Amino acid sequence: MRKLTVWIMGLVMAFSLTACSNTKEKAASETKKTTTEAAKDTENAKESYRVLVSCANLLDHKDDLKSNYEIPKKGEIYSGSVEVKEKDTAMTVLERTGVTIDDKDGYVQGIDGLYAGDCGDYSGWMYKVNGKVPDVGADQYEVKKGDEIEWYYVCDEEDY
Repeated sequence: MRKLTVWIMGLVMAFSLTACSNTKEKAASETKKTTTEAAKDTENAKESYRVLVSCANLLDHKDDLKSNYEIPKKGEIYSGSVEVKEKDTAMTVLERTGVTIDDKDGYVQGIDGLYAGDCGDYSGWMYKVNGKVPDVGADQYEVKKGDEIEWYYVCDEEDY
């Protein structure tokens, strides 16, 4: 009987050690998988452009608005990401957001029904890339992976 008890105890210990070993291996595998997924997420983020289209400046100039334009909540027309494509410009990225655009020769006259001049003589659409206003038109500015592009409506000189 004693041999049987020792044999059963040995079996229980072997299973216990195997279970602990599998748990450690599984945890290490899950950590590796999570790290790999995070790296892929970072890589995917680099394969897109962050885009914001905003008319938030209108919130302070509602009385100056000459059109019947309905200002979206918080002035945000679009906020999201757009997939990177070869030879993208600030204009092609804006076009792929799906918002309605009216442009002529690279100049954006209107977005989402809001046009240059709707809020005064100095009002209109401008864009920034990574927080800086480029010195070329949107159809000429080639964007790079990971760039943040912001289209914003200005009402007067102070908004520039």
